[in-house]
Amino acid sequence: MKLEHLSERLADVTRTLADSPWTAKLARAVLAGRTGEIRVVAATTRREVELFCRWPATLYRGDPNYVQPITTQLADRLTPGKDPFWSNASRELFLAYRDGEVVGTIAAIVDPHRFAVKKDRVGHFGWFECIEDARVASALFDAARQWLRANGCEGIEGPFNPSVAEEHGIQVDGFDSRPAMMEGHHKRYYASFAERAGLQPGLEAYAWLVKAPEGGSKELAKIFPEKLTRAAARARANKAVRVRSLDIARWDEELRLAHDLFNRSLATVEGFVPMPWDTFRTVCESFKPIVDPSLVKLVEVDGKPAGFALVLPDANEALQLAHGRLDPVGLYRVWRKMKRLKRTCFKILVIDPAFRSRGLESLLIEDCTVAMLDKGFEEADLSLTGEENVKINFILAGLGFTMYRRYRLYRGPL
Repeated sequence: MKLEHLSERLADVTRTLADSPWTAKLARAVLAGRTGEIRVVAATTRREVELFCRWPATLYRGDPNYVQPITTQLADRLTPGKDPFWSNASRELFLAYRDGEVVGTIAAIVDPHRFAVKKDRVGHFGWFECIEDARVASALFDAARQWLRANGCEGIEGPFNPSVAEEHGIQVDGFDSRPAMMEGHHKRYYASFAERAGLQPGLEAYAWLVKAPEGGSKELAKIFPEKLTRAAARARANKAVRVRSLDIARWDEELRLAHDLFNRSLATVEGFVPMPWDTFRTVCESFKPIVDPSLVKLVEVDGKPAGFALVLPDANEALQLAHGRLDPVGLYRVWRKMKRLKRTCFKILVIDPAFRSRGLESLLIEDCTVAMLDKGFEEADLSLTGEENVKINFILAGLGFTMYRRYRLYRGPL
């Protein structure tokens, strides 16, 4: 090709690019500093930590099922020295930015207590939130992996916020429902982003829902199968068995008893990591303001603690109205709604292995249900039950409860 013809072709290409709207858009972006570059930085100041806690509300704006955490409370939970979980564990919080705007968050967590129990060095990730951009997700996971690797870890698993005792797992089903307390609510694309980042699906956890009989009936036969009511009746007829409500005046003693039962009862579940006393106490203290003692039942056999069931009013129904702030307006909205809640959360039911197969589970379920119906609640969430806890899942399915939300853990190498 002659030199003059080549010059003409280059001039034509230049004019075409200059006239293209895409070229103009790119030029404007460059001039405005908006190049699409993704930066992931650690959140170190209190202001950055509160931004980490507050930003997801922007992502879920317009979602009627999202419950925004109270920003200051979550920031305190994430602050070493304010939450005892961090007296043993360590973490780094990351914010992803694109063109100067926050587009994602993730936490990297090292828990030596878990190392000691599991005999491995798998770190955790948590509080993963991200716009619908796989590049942002990958950048966040890369930052978490790099920090975990630098802190002696050999693998990554999660999400845990910050442990299995609280919110955990990526939601994979039930997006059209509001989460109960201590459950997450996520975007549909999170699971695929985790897999694209090289993480493999692991164990699942389930949330179940049961509704009161229509017409306000309190007949347990309309809720439970005959097998459960028969088992509960047998246990109730045993003079050595006693069910009582929580004695809130003896709060510290009751917590010690519950902590011991919790760890002993779940020790038979594969992969269970015992919860340290400080963490257990902190979790319980967080819901003490909403505890109704009549909804918390303990069962004894010959005067010995044999198990307990924890049912809480589902405060998420009220907290949703606070929009992340407990200022005077937010407090008033929460206080007013708390008087008219429709749902409870059946969070824990544990039986000491030494007292199993005696119908005590059925007895606790019946007594908690009667208390809920007496209080006028219309439905109960039961969550979260791990996939590995085969017995309790078998019982709940047999009772006709509906599995309405599913969460999945993800794990991978560093």
